[in-house]
Amino acid sequence: MLVDLILRNGRIATCDANAAVTSAIAVLRGRIVATGAAALDLTAERDVDLGGRFVLPGMVDGYSHVMSSGLDLLPSGGKVNISRLTSIDDILSAVAARAAATPAGEWIATSCMFRGGLAEGRWPDRYDLDKVTPDHPAYIMQGGRPIIANSRALALAGIDRHTPDPTDPGGRIVRDGNGEPTGQLIAGAADLARRRWSPSLGIPPEEWDFQRSGDTELIAALEIQQRLMHACGVTATRDVATMRREVSAFAAARRADRLRLRTQLIPIVPERYMRSDAEFAAVFDSYFPLWEIGDATLSVGGIAIDYSLDGWQMMEKHHLVRLVCEGNRRGWTVAVTPGIGGEDEMDAVLDVLEEADRERSIKDRRFPIMHPMGLRRADQRVRAKALGVTLNPNPLLNHFAAERSVKMFEAVAASGLLQSKAASGLEQAAMMWGLSTRDWIDAGFVVSAGSNTPAAVYDAERPFLGLYTLATGDTSVGVLVADQSIVRADAIASYTRNGAFAMGFERDIGSLEVGKLADLVVADTDLLACSDEALRDAKVLATYFGGDCVYER
Repeated sequence: MLVDLILRNGRIATCDANAAVTSAIAVLRGRIVATGAAALDLTAERDVDLGGRFVLPGMVDGYSHVMSSGLDLLPSGGKVNISRLTSIDDILSAVAARAAATPAGEWIATSCMFRGGLAEGRWPDRYDLDKVTPDHPAYIMQGGRPIIANSRALALAGIDRHTPDPTDPGGRIVRDGNGEPTGQLIAGAADLARRRWSPSLGIPPEEWDFQRSGDTELIAALEIQQRLMHACGVTATRDVATMRREVSAFAAARRADRLRLRTQLIPIVPERYMRSDAEFAAVFDSYFPLWEIGDATLSVGGIAIDYSLDGWQMMEKHHLVRLVCEGNRRGWTVAVTPGIGGEDEMDAVLDVLEEADRERSIKDRRFPIMHPMGLRRADQRVRAKALGVTLNPNPLLNHFAAERSVKMFEAVAASGLLQSKAASGLEQAAMMWGLSTRDWIDAGFVVSAGSNTPAAVYDAERPFLGLYTLATGDTSVGVLVADQSIVRADAIASYTRNGAFAMGFERDIGSLEVGKLADLVVADTDLLACSDEALRDAKVLATYFGGDCVYER
């Protein structure tokens, strides 16, 4: 039998139910047709000697924003990429360069700010931005929701010293000692600005930012981001909070055969803009009828709802009940983010999921809880396990974000960015970003894992940093929760077999078995047996997607 590809002489971790390790794989028409000795009995168009290298299944990123990440990486246009800049001076230099090349009056927006601590130990403010954008409305994306706007942008939003803090959803307009807004708009205050800006820009307020990108630019963003993810061994992802324009672009990329990342879309429910019956109906009645895409390469996997971010609730609990129960009635999987580390928010989400379950069972439908750090107590684990939910932490983000909690604790507290009772930065980091992975696995949860890119960015020089953080619990400021490290095989399973299960595609991806798609990664280190330090620094040598080599180092 002639096959397309044989990979031989490797240490191949299949990540199957028996954790089998084999030495060879044969591929025909994108799928694995033989392993081990059976593969060596065949002949191939391409025969690759792995030289004893380690191989694992293509990794599954359980929580990403692919096109938003790619827009940050485009060489021209799009957002100003500040995701790796660690000082206010560097941020302002990058924004100034964009302003010099942008016609007066046009908007300037940045990528997400670096999630670690800034060198100055404070946030940039409107006055910093005004110096480099005197002729442009501009804002910095501080994270998924908060922003820092310059004076022109504040004026366009009608926000000044007399504007009260919003209450539904709640938020804060940060003010200086004289009562003037500093430009930092937290939670509902940022939503207020977006709602007021959107009509003049001709876009719906569900957008996280204001880059008006069509399919051409979005597909270019997809391609540049998937190349980076290939360099980090990622061949599949769950794209969470996908915007409707992005759904269209993903479908166009699939039709044009430009999608090389198996992607499950979880479209955003713009919960913070849904208060009236008309707003509710406009969203729920428009979802999914035209989105009939559903194989392992591109699928729609439900809806995404955020209950709380940065300690600020997106909505009152009764709104969450309405959204989750209506999605459940329609048979949709609902992915919920309770918050970042809040036990009270986790309790509320469990209440809501139990209410939905009483109306229509959610058991065995794999509803994911995203950012589950608030699931700490044994009673919470019992309730969540009874609902059959999966858990998806994002260790790459946890690794970096812990540093901001420690190094900028005073600035964070002064701004009100976090509604937290923590007495120190380290306590704050542990509450928000500490992983209870050992407890979750011992309780029997299926734990998948992601990145939350672009909130945390991939680095081809440290492609397994998220895996390292999940396995060890170590972050940029050390281990946050004691006794939560896990065995290496369990950590790898979270990024492979469990990720596939959480998406509902365990028959196609997640392990290297006969009949499954030939998505796999060649590493320079044995990730099962190496030291923790070697895991942190390991490199991807090659990535295969459907048997095609899409990356070589």
